[in-house]
Amino acid sequence: MPTDPTDGETGATPDVDRAAAPTRTGPAAPAAPPPPQARAILGRLTAAARREPVTAALVAAGVVCVLLPIWIARYLPLLDYPNHLSMVFVWFHLKDPRWHFGDYYITHLIPLPYWAHYGVVYLLTYLVDVEVAQKLFLSAAVLLYPLSLAVLARRLGRDPRLGLWGFPFAWSFNTANGFLSYVAGVPVLLLALAALHAWAERPSLRRGLLASAVGASLYFFHIIPWGMFLAIGGLTALLAPRPWRPLAALIAPLPTLPAAAVGLWAYRASRGAHTYVNPWSSRGLDAFEGAYNDFYTSIASLPAWLLNFHPGRRDEIALLLLALLALLVAASRGPALPPGVPDHVARSDEGSPRGYRVELALVLAMYAYLKLPRSLMKPFYWYAVNGRVAVLAALFALLVPRGPLVGVRRLFVHLGAAVGLLYCVDVAQHVQRFNEGARGFDDVMAAAPPGKQVLPILLSLSDPAVNVNAYNQWGSYVQLRQGGYIQYTFPTDFPIRTVRRLPAPPWDHHELFSFAVHGEAWDYFLVRRPTQGVAPDPFAGVPERVRLVARSGAWELWEKLPPPATAPGAR
Repeated sequence: MPTDPTDGETGATPDVDRAAAPTRTGPAAPAAPPPPQARAILGRLTAAARREPVTAALVAAGVVCVLLPIWIARYLPLLDYPNHLSMVFVWFHLKDPRWHFGDYYITHLIPLPYWAHYGVVYLLTYLVDVEVAQKLFLSAAVLLYPLSLAVLARRLGRDPRLGLWGFPFAWSFNTANGFLSYVAGVPVLLLALAALHAWAERPSLRRGLLASAVGASLYFFHIIPWGMFLAIGGLTALLAPRPWRPLAALIAPLPTLPAAAVGLWAYRASRGAHTYVNPWSSRGLDAFEGAYNDFYTSIASLPAWLLNFHPGRRDEIALLLLALLALLVAASRGPALPPGVPDHVARSDEGSPRGYRVELALVLAMYAYLKLPRSLMKPFYWYAVNGRVAVLAALFALLVPRGPLVGVRRLFVHLGAAVGLLYCVDVAQHVQRFNEGARGFDDVMAAAPPGKQVLPILLSLSDPAVNVNAYNQWGSYVQLRQGGYIQYTFPTDFPIRTVRRLPAPPWDHHELFSFAVHGEAWDYFLVRRPTQGVAPDPFAGVPERVRLVARSGAWELWEKLPPPATAPGAR
């Protein structure tokens, strides 16, 4: 370890440093005061916390609870999460010969969505480890859910305390599937809508530029929030001008035009891109085909896309309690507005079309959920299209209650917030249980020599702690340790593209491994066997070609051995 430069042989001693330091004879200079705007914000927050200590305590507890699943353990059991990690890791270390990534990949920086996710994590990797960088990105995303919901509520004339209900929806089934770009794009969409309505109510150059910039950035998160900004933002902004005039209504959606232009530019640029998910086709929209659910199936599937992180019933019970409390808040009327409550919470614009912007946004989100395909089949396969919109519809539904949240209504909101925080803690407990099962992975991989090619053979992809096949892409963690090649990367071919492959079984059917077909290209084999039942032996018929190196729980590491020597004179 390097020696501390301020002590020992490599630096001056503390006594010398103190002697060399100038002596201050006068009083210590006062610390620079914070800027006036920061003092004003801090003063308002302090006053609000003193006025509503229960709300302030729930906000503070919510920050801890929503972050707990991310930082309680090393591994997050989110389906696509490992592959996102390896994409950025390979991109960052592509030119480093120690990792041998250049033998298999090249950069392919095309204007597809996911730039916001991959770009931010890539830049953070200059400061911290890539795993920490991705956790920081996800932390910012989940914290934005309650904040963006409160900001949009305030802008649309609803009580910003409703933002307390955003905490649990940061851990929806979208998050469980590891749709990180979409998960981050949803709260950015809410902020973009708030900025758009600020412009529509009172246009100014600053507000217009802000709404245009945030709205245009949505394309680089995910195409669904980008499309929702154009559709929901463009239509609801027509109702927003204050006072309402036809000319003001025509001007209101203008900040959606830069977002549309960015998408059109990217679509045209994709014409020459070599990627599986290329949306360009000479047939235009006729090239798109999807698989659709009927109305009743879509309605029945709605809860599964909300709070459904792990097996069992606790997340469904939490969702049911939240729905019941939301209905009680919407149906109840509180006492008269007490002194000191901001006017905006009483402004519902009843009798004006402006007062129905939330309801229109909810209708449009539900229409998208019902009309979009369950999955896109052509020109490329895209899993779970309409299901991702379910959380967006739920967030708009939470903003339906009008008027101030005082009296019993505030009690209902506080109870709902407590339910949501307990749900986040429950998610953290399941993350911890998952890591207990994954612990053997670290133990056996410690026996793999650096730089050796290790093929994952995961004969069990699921885990009892979560609802998704969390080991589907676990080979990415092998790549983060060993470098080289893994048999699966996202078919987006962005930000890296695979140019050379090694023989391997399909990434989602490891039981098809054949030593004769795949084995010779690899040095070691990481095997995960099911904890229950019997799995096929991947080395049946070739026991002399492998040697067990390490075993821990369900995990095993096998070394490939050279072929047995042929006896002299044998044929």
